[in-house]
Amino acid sequence: MTAWLPVDMQSSMPSSRDPEGAEKLRQHYPEPHKIHPFALGKGGKATFHTTVSPYFGSIYPPNSLLLNQFSQLETAMQETGRLESETHRLDDVLGGVDVYFIKIDVQGAELDLFEGGPKALTQASLIQTEVCMLPLYERQPLMGDVDLYLREREYQFHTFWGIAKRSYRNCRKFQPAYR
Repeated sequence: MTAWLPVDMQSSMPSSRDPEGAEKLRQHYPEPHKIHPFALGKGGKATFHTTVSPYFGSIYPPNSLLLNQFSQLETAMQETGRLESETHRLDDVLGGVDVYFIKIDVQGAELDLFEGGPKALTQASLIQTEVCMLPLYERQPLMGDVDLYLREREYQFHTFWGIAKRSYRNCRKFQPAYR
């Protein structure tokens, strides 16, 4: 997981078809978190790939050619089914809500979610997102893709979560020290 300079929203595609799973998420993430009965993304149709471990389901299919090089990951990420659904844009879900902080972990679809939330990105001062340096999913945007997209919107990479952090004095948007 990485921290980026600039709603904490938890979303899970299976909850749209799995009320019991949605309720478990609500218990694990109480208010102010919101569990939505749909997937966030660019907007439009998407195929959600369910996996043995529910933590690895994604709109991107697992990359078995890479996953078989890791112990236990190939088994946990083995596809068990597919669900057809509509994705909803972050800006549409938020409506007129002011956004300061965005936290995202959507199993490879982080860039899709950002592309569906240009207004939210103009408001937020801080973004914390999971990114991947290896394509665990087929056609998954990697850290470099997410980094470029956010830099083009005047965000600057700050730190890897949990590794030697340094705080900024002021967490407002600022001009990057480099371009």
